Amino acid sequence: IIYDISYLLTEMAGKNFDIQSSHREAYVGDFQNILLSMRTLKVELSNTMRQINISANQVSSASGQVSNGAQTLSHGAPYRNWRRQLLTFPRVRKKLPLLPKKQGILWARQARSLESV
Repeated sequence: IIYDISYLLTEMAGKNFDIQSSHREAYVGDFQNILLSMRTLKVELSNTMRQINISANQVSSASGQVSNGAQTLSHGAPYRNWRRQLLTFPRVRKKLPLLPKKQGILWARQARSLESV
């Protein structure tokens, strides 16, 4: 019985839940409760591992969606905020003339040409 218990627990520790006692008939009296407890442990651990696997897959899927969303946002951000971003760099600001609002298109063209600065 001791060898059988050791075998069953070692296999479960190694994530092998496809196991059965090879000496079920030896578990009599109080030992029967030990066998039943190990069966319950096996079923519960197997279910827990299955749920962890399902949750891990869901987290992986959701993180991929978050990553794609962040990438999409990051591609659009420079176009929406290019003026503010360029004005934060003093070297670029000095090279850009102050233009009236009517000449905003010209300013934008100049700003784009200086993006590599």
